Amino acid sequence: MVAVLLVSILSCTQEGSPVQQERPDSWFRGETVIDLTHDGVKDTVLLEAVGPSSDDLLITMTFVVDGKESWREEWSSSYMLIDPPPFPEGEASRSEYIRQQLYSTLNGISVQSFDVATYEMMAYSVDSLMLKSPPPQEILFSYGYESTIVLYWDPASEEFRMSWSCC
Repeated sequence: MVAVLLVSILSCTQEGSPVQQERPDSWFRGETVIDLTHDGVKDTVLLEAVGPSSDDLLITMTFVVDGKESWREEWSSSYMLIDPPPFPEGEASRSEYIRQQLYSTLNGISVQSFDVATYEMMAYSVDSLMLKSPPPQEILFSYGYESTIVLYWDPASEEFRMSWSCC
């Protein structure tokens, strides 16, 4: 009983929200440190792929702020194989391609000034309050075949909100 309680305590953050731990069946795991919340403190982005082979993976991207999960996006590796190049060496070539795509996703996370013009053009429904008082920055990332997501940090609620996404 004490061991179970100790494991439960160690797997939680101060807030009591568990942070995803590396799974023993991870096919890929990468992370980067970046200030996502515009507070001068580095946050962590974890990218993990779990599954038996490169064409059968569940991929999870997690943003961790102050030790707790603040955003999660999941997709299947099959989504990355919609229009792939040839794989002359079968699984070895496909695995290398998927790993390159995962590194590209992780390294391609961009924190930049909020782009009002792109927001107006891409958002499904434009929020006039967003135009009057836009957030100072946005976080942009792309993954899979053609998906792009743009988020911003809402300090009042201490969570990420989606500005727009496409495809």
